[in-house]
Amino acid sequence: MIDQVITFSKDDTQMVHFPHHDPLVIESQVSNNMVAQILMDNGSSVNIMFKSAYERIELTTSDLSSCTSTLYGFLREGLIPMGQIKLLVTLGDVPRQMFKYCTFMVVDCSSAYNAILGRSTLVEFGVVISIQHMCIKFPTESGIFRVRGDKKKARQCYNVSLRQPIMVIEALAPEQPLLEKVGVQVVLDDETNKLDLQVQDERAIEPMGEVEEVALDASVPERKTKVRKGL
Repeated sequence: MIDQVITFSKDDTQMVHFPHHDPLVIESQVSNNMVAQILMDNGSSVNIMFKSAYERIELTTSDLSSCTSTLYGFLREGLIPMGQIKLLVTLGDVPRQMFKYCTFMVVDCSSAYNAILGRSTLVEFGVVISIQHMCIKFPTESGIFRVRGDKKKARQCYNVSLRQPIMVIEALAPEQPLLEKVGVQVVLDDETNKLDLQVQDERAIEPMGEVEEVALDASVPERKTKVRKGL
């Protein structure tokens, strides 16, 4: 299968809105559960599953084997995993489908993601990532398969990871306040049986500090917005 040619074209961007700098987040079947908010990260040397997601797929600490490794982040802060476990990961749909047992380190810390697939697993699946096209492709015995990233979930996860409020802007009726949805909760959707991230708590957006009006378009002076002074 390694001799199959993988290419990306304009057709792969039909569902992508430019410009974007979003991470590549997909959903996949893990241990017979559809799990959303899985980050494709070829910068990570290991696969990670976060405790909240781990518990949602009905596994316990007794299922974990010991792990002596310490995980280090960008600032070299150390995190000791709860343990590690091999789980079946499935990518694609029949007939273009692949599955492999992958080792996950389970960690007890907050995250916008349910899991992270690192480069070792990406290499095992033969995955080729294109952030620009917001999808991954990999070879199967029945041909190349494409998995599209979820742009909406990716933006939510990115905002949460930066500890920024999630801004969900929708068509609003007159006099209807714009809402800022904040807070994160990992839930199991009863209808789809997928682990999913949801925002909770709603409150009207209030200006932070002193604000001033600035024109959005010099040719249309009445089109203005408010920004904090000094920006």
